[in-house]
Order: sequence, then C-alpha cells, then structure tokens
Amino acid sequence: MHPLLLGILQKAPDIIAIAKKLADSVKAGRKNAEVAERVAALEKNEAQQAELIKEMAKQLNDMSAVIKVLHSRILVCLACSIVALVLAAIILWDGYAK
Repeated sequence: MHPLLLGILQKAPDIIAIAKKLADSVKAGRKNAEVAERVAALEKNEAQQAELIKEMAKQLNDMSAVIKVLHSRILVCLACSIVALVLAAIILWDGYAK
C-alpha cells in the first residue's frame, strides 16, 4: 500500500472526529440563526403589543374624561328633577288647599 494512503487511513478517526465537530458547529450556527430570528420576531411582537397597550391607555383616559362629564350632567339632571318634583308638589298642595 502506498505510504500516503496508509497515513490517511491511520488518521481517518481524527479526520472523522474533526468533520463531526465541523458539522455540529454548522448545525449550531443554524440553530443560533433560528433563535436570533425568533428573538427578533418576539421583540417586534412585543413592540406592537406595547403600542397597542399605549393606545388602549389613551382610550381609557379619554373614556374616563367623558364619564366625568356625563356624571356632572346626570347630577344637573337629578337636581332639575328634584326642583321640578318640589315645584309640582307645591303646585298640587296649593291646588288642594284652595
């Protein structure tokens, strides 16, 4: 057998081990790229959710202001109703008293 071929055959286990390490390294690189893509997608989704929460908070703030206005209007209507009820009672009482 040729000495060069014999040397290659003797180093075959080392060559196979190095090739396996190289293949594992390439696979790990692919996995790292997949993880990086997933992290980027999660970060994008998180930014979208933060924007949505910000918009929801603004809407809740606006709704709270509207509810305060409605509350004051209801109080005015209640006061007017009480005044009208008192006036009606006075008118009816005065009508029965005559």
